[in-house]
Amino acid sequence: MPYLRYRNRIRSLLLIVFLIGLLIPLEAQAVDTPSRNTQKVIQNHSPLTVPSLKQANSISPLEVQTYTDIQKAILNHMKTGNGSIKSAKGAISLRERFYAERHFQPAWIRDKKVSDQARKLLQVLREADLEGLNPSDYKVDQVESLLTQFKQGQSGGSSINVETWADLDMMLTDSFFAYATHVSKGRLDPGKWFYQWIPYRRSLDLVQVLNEALDKKDVEGALKNLPPRYPAYAQLRTELANYRQLAADGGWVVIPEKIKLKKGSTGHAVTLLKHRLLISGDLDATAMENDHFDGRLQEALQRFQERHGLNADGVMAEETRKALNFSVEKRIRQIEWNMERWRWLPDELGPRYVMVNIPDYRLFVVEKQITIMSMKTVVGKPEQPTPVFMDNMSYLELNPTWNLPNSIVAEEMIPKVKKNPDYLTKKRIRIYKNWSPTAKEIDPKTINWATINPKKFPYRMIQDTGVNPLGRIKFMFPNQFDVYLHDTTQKSLFQRSKRMYSHGCIRVEKPYDLGEWVLKDDPAWPKTRILAEIKKGKRQVVNLPKHIPVYVIYLTAWFDTRGHIHFRDDIYDYDKSLEEVLKMSNSPSGKG
Repeated sequence: MPYLRYRNRIRSLLLIVFLIGLLIPLEAQAVDTPSRNTQKVIQNHSPLTVPSLKQANSISPLEVQTYTDIQKAILNHMKTGNGSIKSAKGAISLRERFYAERHFQPAWIRDKKVSDQARKLLQVLREADLEGLNPSDYKVDQVESLLTQFKQGQSGGSSINVETWADLDMMLTDSFFAYATHVSKGRLDPGKWFYQWIPYRRSLDLVQVLNEALDKKDVEGALKNLPPRYPAYAQLRTELANYRQLAADGGWVVIPEKIKLKKGSTGHAVTLLKHRLLISGDLDATAMENDHFDGRLQEALQRFQERHGLNADGVMAEETRKALNFSVEKRIRQIEWNMERWRWLPDELGPRYVMVNIPDYRLFVVEKQITIMSMKTVVGKPEQPTPVFMDNMSYLELNPTWNLPNSIVAEEMIPKVKKNPDYLTKKRIRIYKNWSPTAKEIDPKTINWATINPKKFPYRMIQDTGVNPLGRIKFMFPNQFDVYLHDTTQKSLFQRSKRMYSHGCIRVEKPYDLGEWVLKDDPAWPKTRILAEIKKGKRQVVNLPKHIPVYVIYLTAWFDTRGHIHFRDDIYDYDKSLEEVLKMSNSPSGKG
């Protein structure tokens, strides 16, 4: 009968498809991970045959019949969300893609045994604290407890159901992705948590990283290759271990309050100060024989003050005492937070760049990883902080005019004009009808200032060259914050140890030296011409022959070129905020 012949043909076709489907899982079961050939098969499948999570619920029953029991269990977990797995945000999508691309084959389990690569993974996770991370965030205790139960059950003749094996495999995968994300890109995205902080996190395909690690049987090597490769990060990692050892040894003594010590002082407080500086490596042990504040102790205290951004006068007064008494436990957390910030930077900073560290009030010019120039800076007030971001310097202006920001106009200029109608003229501030480049200048006396709403000021204020806060040169790297580097008319501020006085822009101590450096690839602009053009007093734009990256960063712990660790005050409370955010995000595997 035609109907029977048609039904038999369908059965034959289904049998052929079934047998072909069996080949893939059989081959994959032979090793811990798919071979290169199997991966090529998976990669060459059409989108309809390589399921994503959205496709998991639409996989045909025929295809599911080709799966092993553990594949079916993993697929079921993916479809229903069953099991004991609680993943970090972000780890779930990585896990789904990872298993979908391998047709839900287990990564860490083979023939109901845990692979050697799984044990290598656990070893790295146990040592997560070396990277300033917490092993408990990666379910290490849970996995090891489960493995112990498995071992005891198997030795006692009990069998472990396939769902539990699948649960373990997925838990290990989640742990890999959570740790790999945290150690390479950071525990959280600062752009989501901090005002005016633009991160440039590394771009890594962690699914590919895991696939290659399993294929090469080198999960440990893959994970140890993920932290930032900057020498500064490695130095912090080493110092973290040193400070933890200091904490284990009892930390350091507390210097009593309301005591001022200087050269010539004697007594028990001097002995305490010597012990404190001995622990931090600023004082040699040979200076411990008495309780006299001598020249060696003065030099040691100056070294400590320099490393902490203090006035290095060799006198232990209140500010220095606070830095001395900052606990070792807090220093440990400070190192961990700054390791985290290095993970928010790109893989490479470039062969030539400018870096501004806000809490250090300092700018560094770097070529081929060597600092060739540095200078003091003035940064934003706490209420008007300098943002953390990166952009490319493309031009500079000689004798710049100053477009007054709306906030300064509303909060400072308009109130002063209302009190003194001649204020703008005296300060050589001009008013234009609007912000158009062709806007006409208007006489400030024609404006009825009494009726002006500072929040809806329709005009534009521009201060002439030579008298405005920008000085004689500014360096432009156009950005969303309208922040730039510039000269200043208030040179005396550079003599202060704490320099938070700007409205967000960055004032530099040596603008002419910086100008010579950024234009050094343009033979038409030697320093002599820069100075000559500035002397003319005319505004002039000079384009750079090559754009130069500018990194504005926020580090409160780092190493100098001599290998000495430095600490700085948390001037914008970003350390404090980071600690609070990590607690809010369930430290740190919850939200990111």
